[in-house]
Amino acid sequence: MPQMRRSVFTLVVTLSTAILGISALVTLRPAGDAYAAAAPGAALYAAKCAVCHGAQGQGTTSAVYSAPALAHSADVTAANPKKMISIIVNGMSGPVVANGQKYDGVMPPWKGQLSSADVALVATYIRSSWGNHAPPVTVHEVTMAGSTVMSMVGSSIYSARCALCHGANGRGRSGIPSLVHNGRVTSDDPSTMILAIEYGGTNMPAWRGQLSDADVAAVATYIRSSWGNKASPVTDGDVVSVSAK
Repeated sequence: MPQMRRSVFTLVVTLSTAILGISALVTLRPAGDAYAAAAPGAALYAAKCAVCHGAQGQGTTSAVYSAPALAHSADVTAANPKKMISIIVNGMSGPVVANGQKYDGVMPPWKGQLSSADVALVATYIRSSWGNHAPPVTVHEVTMAGSTVMSMVGSSIYSARCALCHGANGRGRSGIPSLVHNGRVTSDDPSTMILAIEYGGTNMPAWRGQLSDADVAAVATYIRSSWGNKASPVTDGDVVSVSAK
């Protein structure tokens, strides 16, 4: 009998622990907008967007600036996030109507300050907050949002990571090769260029782990289409394929 009582006690304790664990998980996960507020894009929104668009995406109209509401905005919740991505990257100005309210302000471009991954995170946060129920935005969608978006992202990455050595005009300097009409840059197969960006080389640091696949694709595309170079774009799929070899 004592052994049976011990077995029953052990079973009760085990079941109670499991139930408490499940309850804790349910309790710790916020619901609705509270859960969205804990999302990775929330901090980016608070730092970059909330001052104009409002902490709750309600928009702002004042003598200083005017920014449209993002809550229940058709541009925000559109099935294809291409327009939203383009606005985040390139900014916009001029009158716009959101939820029947007219706004007329200037939104700065965030190119150079947000990576492709950051754009995807903040766009996803906005599309899932304040009653918005649109699908998340992927880094791939940011990359594929159009040549203008890719060029802007690639240009900002080049300025931040590459121009110090290769020059703003891509012509390099002593010991650093020119990227202008460089056969490795303009080759039909971008594999050599992708590997150089990711793993570095003589006098060149490796950017793998610091740039996402999409950002490697964007900066490679920018270089391959600048200063008279006329090579085809690089996709994040190209980068993944080369890295997997």
